[in-house]
Amino acid sequence: MGTVSLQPDDSRNPNPARVDLSLFIKDFFPVNIQIALEFKALIIFL
Repeated sequence: MGTVSLQPDDSRNPNPARVDLSLFIKDFFPVNIQIALEFKALIIFL
């Protein structure tokens, strides 16, 4: 019950921003790499 992210819980979770940032990076960077590879393929084909 202590892992609800909608309620501010600074005493039990001292830095939730760092956890959110790591999750965001984990979700965002593979997408970025895929887009970069697709752009490289487009440039090679053109």
